[in-house]
Amino acid sequence: MFGRMKNQWKEARADVVRKSVEDILKRYNGYGWYERYELLSAFDYTKRDLEVEHGAISEWRQETQSALVKQLFGAAKKGFESAPYGASGMALLSMYIDSHTIPGENAARLRSEIEAWHRVAAQTDLKSPDP
Repeated sequence: MFGRMKNQWKEARADVVRKSVEDILKRYNGYGWYERYELLSAFDYTKRDLEVEHGAISEWRQETQSALVKQLFGAAKKGFESAPYGASGMALLSMYIDSHTIPGENAARLRSEIEAWHRVAAQTDLKSPDP
């Protein structure tokens, strides 16, 4: 009984994370090209560097995922004053990694939504706008 309740509590965290992800992506859609580029670059390059060092996020030990979530979110909080767009990209990446630590279908959908955003954004926003 307690195991199921604990799992349900963990699954409910996906709703909290989802609200923050939706907030960042809503702001992202309202940004200009350079701000979108900065947010996406922080997400993309940090993710790539971490995966080069540790392998695919989905294969990391949960302890590694949790530690990097804290580290990235802490860096995002520190950097928000001086580089809010890049900090938002770091925060979004921390939430993406965190979604790997959350069980359930809601967390899986959240991961898929962030991955879909990343695919589209990488195709459109990592290029400079036409002059």
